[in-house]
Amino acid sequence: MNKSKDKDRFEFDREHIFSFQLTDERELREQQIDELLKWIAENNPDSVLQNRAMVEAATAIAYYQQRRSELQQQRHDIAQARMMQCDREVQDIQQHPPAANAFVPEHQVQARQQQAIAQKIAEKEKERDFDLKTIVGRFNSLLQQCDEEIAGARQRYEAAGNSTAPKPS
Repeated sequence: MNKSKDKDRFEFDREHIFSFQLTDERELREQQIDELLKWIAENNPDSVLQNRAMVEAATAIAYYQQRRSELQQQRHDIAQARMMQCDREVQDIQQHPPAANAFVPEHQVQARQQQAIAQKIAEKEKERDFDLKTIVGRFNSLLQQCDEEIAGARQRYEAAGNSTAPKPS
């Protein structure tokens, strides 16, 4: 999705959809380190987070929940932009009908123009539908991966909570 000169106008780009990734491992790791340092500095014996593994797992859960929210919003925004683009294309077709063939009898010109307009609109709507399926499919795949990461982090959290590793002093 590329922003054009008009800030409210987006242009959909199919290739851009496949550039979305689930996570930035470096960002996740930095958040885990930050939270670990914060946990160590607080040195709170009453904290529900009792060891490093719990802190890292809790951070991963929060990270992937936030990422899931972002992906849902991006999916919505991109789908909306694609539908708006199709609406603009349809309006353009309707406002600028194809030129009539010089060899067509006058009484058939309007009928052929309407047929050509209907065909072009149908093509644009078919492209839009394909793009929307692509958007939904790509983002649903990323959301599923997010859910799997959250489930895995929850398992690690539970396992770490059941361990007896002491909190560093």
